[in-house]
Amino acid sequence: MSCELTPISAFLSTNLNNKIETFQRLADRIVRVLGAPVVSIEIHQDQLFEAISISCEMFAKYAGYTREYLVFNSDLYEKGKGIKLDDLYTLSFESLQGDTTAVSSSAMYDYDIMNYRKVIDVTNFEEGSNSGINTLFTIEQTLAQQTYFSYAMGNYGFDLVSWYTLKEWLELREKLLSIRRSVEFNERTQYMKIYPEPRPTETFYGVIACYVEKPLRDIIKEAWVFQHALARVKTIVGNIRGKIPVSMFGGQLFNADFAAQGAQELEKLEQQLFTNAAGFGDSDPCIFLVG
Repeated sequence: MSCELTPISAFLSTNLNNKIETFQRLADRIVRVLGAPVVSIEIHQDQLFEAISISCEMFAKYAGYTREYLVFNSDLYEKGKGIKLDDLYTLSFESLQGDTTAVSSSAMYDYDIMNYRKVIDVTNFEEGSNSGINTLFTIEQTLAQQTYFSYAMGNYGFDLVSWYTLKEWLELREKLLSIRRSVEFNERTQYMKIYPEPRPTETFYGVIACYVEKPLRDIIKEAWVFQHALARVKTIVGNIRGKIPVSMFGGQLFNADFAAQGAQELEKLEQQLFTNAAGFGDSDPCIFLVG
């Protein structure tokens, strides 16, 4: 047994002030839970990292995301391809915020994987009414002003009921005349197509509501990732011990059923992830129930 001791400061950790910041630190926690350094764990470091990587990928697919809003300029649209959303952070902030580009890109760039965080899905798309000086004189803006005047200055202009009625008519008009654009997003290529496509002679700004993967450093802090990686390591160690018989102090190796135990834990954890039974805070709450 090694006499080297880790300082207690390395273990002072909470949920939000978590000391798990690297694959190596999470790997150390896993082997310590399994008995190291008192007990030798028959596993290679690469196998540990592979198990952690698989757990991070699964969590990122089903729960490891945040809801964010992206602003873009239609001039960035590539005809026939669309707008590449994972590159949109720097481009949109560069055109809209100037000197804050470096700050914004550092927040959206994952330096652990040396790439931009990927967009999982686009949930909403809103197009600006106009890019010129007439933005203040759209129908929606005029209605809003009239509604304000009706309450602030007496019986003048539209009332609230009339405003909602006309808004519903405008929305119906957009659907019937295909005025509102529709979008199609490919998560693999990260390109979002807009139908109908923007014409070269027009320019507009749009806002996209979407789900974006969390940074890897945040994902490895999740308790589910640790539990899932631990269960997978158990199956790996169990398979190794089954093929390479090992005994301790002349007796039979304890915990010889590691593989079966790990498989049961994996099934339970993955079922929680697929059905949201674990109550992950990253997921949206249920809007309504039928039954």
